[in-house]
Amino acid sequence: MELHRKYHKEQLKSITDFAESLYADVLEQNSSATISENKLNTLNQNIDIAVQITQIHEPSIRTELDTVGTKLWNACTRTMRKDGLETATIEFLSRARGFAFLMLECAVGRQREDCSVLNQLDIGLKILEKAALREKQLSKGPKDSGEKNDIPLKLSAEYYILRSNLVAILPPKTSIIVDYAEHMLSKLPRQVLQQDVALTERLSDLLFDIGKNLMDRKEYADAEKWLQRALDALSQEPLDMLTPDARELRLCILYGLVRVNLDLKYTNSETKAMDLHIVLEKEYGHRLEVLLLGLDVIQAQKSPDSQRYYDQLGQFSKGLATDVLEQLLLQRFASHGIENLIERGFITYIWMKTASPGVDDGLESLRTVVAKLTETWKSRLSGEATHAALILIWKKVTAAFDVKEYGSAQSWCQLALHPIFGNAGESNISKIKSSLYLIADLEKKINSMRTGAQ
Repeated sequence: MELHRKYHKEQLKSITDFAESLYADVLEQNSSATISENKLNTLNQNIDIAVQITQIHEPSIRTELDTVGTKLWNACTRTMRKDGLETATIEFLSRARGFAFLMLECAVGRQREDCSVLNQLDIGLKILEKAALREKQLSKGPKDSGEKNDIPLKLSAEYYILRSNLVAILPPKTSIIVDYAEHMLSKLPRQVLQQDVALTERLSDLLFDIGKNLMDRKEYADAEKWLQRALDALSQEPLDMLTPDARELRLCILYGLVRVNLDLKYTNSETKAMDLHIVLEKEYGHRLEVLLLGLDVIQAQKSPDSQRYYDQLGQFSKGLATDVLEQLLLQRFASHGIENLIERGFITYIWMKTASPGVDDGLESLRTVVAKLTETWKSRLSGEATHAALILIWKKVTAAFDVKEYGSAQSWCQLALHPIFGNAGESNISKIKSSLYLIADLEKKINSMRTGAQ
C-alpha cells in the first residue's frame, strides 16, 4: 500500500538514520564490511520504502531528508570517481546514490513548481533531449524479465509520460499536440503499467489533462475519447487501492465525461451521460458538484422529469446537511474532544444516514466516519449513546434480512461490532454475533442449493 498522506514517521526516521550510517560507510570505503550482505539487504529495504513515499507535508522532515540525501549523494559521487574500485563496490555505490536521489525526491514534495508550471518550456525541452538519449541507451539493455530489468522499463515509461505531458501543454495546435501525444504514448511499455499503481495514476492524470484541454476548446468528440482512455487506465486498479488524489482524479474524469456527453448531442450521448452520472452518484453522491450535475443531466433530457428534479433538490438538501454535520463532527467536536457534542452529533449523523430506504444506503459513509472519528477521538461511545446507535443500525440489519440481502446484513452487523461501540453490553454483542452466525448458515445453504441445481 502506497504511503500517501498518512506515512509513518518511524519509517522516515529509519530512512534518515540509515542514510547517516551509509554516509559514514561511504567515507570509509576501504573497509570490506561496508558491502556486507546485511548492509546491502538493508539498503534495498530502505529503497523500497522510499519509492512508496509520495507526499510529505512537514517542512522539518523534508529539510532533514534534503540535507542527508544531498550529503550522501555527494559522498557517493566523489567516491565513485576513484580509480581501482571493485565492480561490487561500484554497484553498491550506485545503489546508494540511487537511494540518495529518492530521498531528495521525497524532500521536494509535490509543489508542482516545475518547468511546465513556471512557463520554462525551453528548459524542459532541453532536459527531455538529454533524457531521450538516456532512454535510447536503456532500451538497448537486456530484455530478460526480472525485478532488476523492470527498472529500465519503469524509467522508460516515466520518460514517455513526461514527454507527452510537456507536449500536452504547448500552445494550442490541437492536431499536432494530439498526434504527437498519441505517438509518445504508443511507446509506453504496457506491462510495467500493470505492475505499478503510481505510474498508472500518472498516465491517467496525463490523459485527463489532454481531454480537459480539448473540452475547453469545445472539441468534444476528441475530448470524450481521451477522457474515456483516462478512465480506462485508472479503472485497472480496484477503488480501494487508489490514493486519495487518484480518487479525486476519478471524480474529475467521470464529471468531465458527463459534461462532454451532455454537449455532444449524439443519439446515445444522453443515455451515456445518465449512466455515468449514476456511477458518480454511487461513488461520490455526497459531493456538491455531483448533486448539481444531476440537475443538469435531468434538464438536458428531451422530456425532463419534474418529479425526479424535485427529488434531486430534496437529496441536495439532505446531502448538504450531512456534509455540514460530518465536518462539524470530525473537524470541530472530535478534534477538541467534546464528548457530549461528539455523541449527539454522531447519533444524529447515523440517524440521517440510515433514514434512506436502500439497505446499503449510508453504509460506506458511516464506515468512513467511524474510522476517522476513532482515529481522532480515540475513545468509545458511552453506553447510552452506543445503545441509541445500535437501535438505528439494527433497523438496517432487519431491513436487509426482510429482502434476503444477507451480504448487506452482514456488513451492518460487522459495523456494529466496531470498537467505537465497545460499550454495547454482552446481550447486544451476543445478538449481533448470533445474526452473523445465522447469515453464514443461510449463505452456506444457498450455496449448497445452487451447487445441487448445477
